[in-house]
Amino acid sequence: MRVMFVDDERMILSGLKRAFFRNDWQIYYADSAELALKLLQKQAVDFVVSDMRMPGLDGAALLTKVADLYPQTVRIILSGHSDEEASKRASFVAHQWLSKPCQPQHIEALLNQIYKTRNALPNQRVQQVVGEIKSLPAAPRVYMQINAFIKEDATDMQKISTIIAQEPALVAKILQLTNTSFFANAKHVESLTEAITRLGLELVCSIVMAAETYSQLDDNSGFSVSDEQKHCLSTARFAATMVEPGIRQEAVLVGLLHNIGKFILYKVSPDAMAEYLQRCKADDDNIALEHELFHTDHTQLAGYLLHLWNFSYSLIENIVLHHSPEKLMASHFGSGAAVYVASRLLRRQPIEPAFIEHFALADKLEKWQSQVTKYN
Repeated sequence: MRVMFVDDERMILSGLKRAFFRNDWQIYYADSAELALKLLQKQAVDFVVSDMRMPGLDGAALLTKVADLYPQTVRIILSGHSDEEASKRASFVAHQWLSKPCQPQHIEALLNQIYKTRNALPNQRVQQVVGEIKSLPAAPRVYMQINAFIKEDATDMQKISTIIAQEPALVAKILQLTNTSFFANAKHVESLTEAITRLGLELVCSIVMAAETYSQLDDNSGFSVSDEQKHCLSTARFAATMVEPGIRQEAVLVGLLHNIGKFILYKVSPDAMAEYLQRCKADDDNIALEHELFHTDHTQLAGYLLHLWNFSYSLIENIVLHHSPEKLMASHFGSGAAVYVASRLLRRQPIEPAFIEHFALADKLEKWQSQVTKYN
């Protein structure tokens, strides 16, 4: 594993050298963004970990160049400066933000886990495409809706949360930024309303605007982002009715994000997506077809991206397993199981008989089937 640390404070670099002296990584050190870019011309790395505030190019500018030139490289900010404007710029090129002081053991564990997860992806092309994604596709109308609402002198966070919840891609980006150590406290935030409150309305609006600028997709392949997002929202609402009150918020999040990997499949190959749309079957999960055409599937891609963005393990696990009823049966009937049921019912697809028997769902299933039209 190859890692580059960039910091204009040589004492910081010396401390990192001492901390990772016995590590088996290949480590490169640069005391400026300009030197880092020169080194990268000679040696590709898996991670660039950069300070934010530096003379010349700052960390956000450096990582923007790294994203353009070496999109498969994982980009991390390690900074002790609390600059809201800088953090906003960095949020669209940095996969994670770590605050100084940061224990070397934490950095080591984080990088090792990301490296392990990324290597589970099948080929470099897929890794590169995931690395290129600054933000996932979102319909441009959301920013307009929020602005219109604010102009009425309203600051109801719950209402704004409802507007943003229409777009799973924006939910993902806002929660990602909220849970970076720049904004986070000890509590991991998984409530969209709480995330908006913590970030503040102005910053949330800026995130929404930037996300929509970054994430326009042409629709030539016939892949409908709006249809996919509508299904995710319907699944989220439906799944939340199937679980205990204590995990309803998690069920909503899993439902909103469960197909987020499909957006990445489009970016892997629009041509393959066009063929996929021609060949996919309405009564099948089409995972085998995804592997045939993309050499991966949307659950693998979602798992990697959300791990890269510092989502909680339990949330990622439920999203990754929503097409694996046999693995969901190893635990209680939670948010992943509810999303599996809700999604398949909404798409008129059969539920695995062993799954129904395992969770004793026969009676509940009849009731849920009668509610499908309410959520479709």
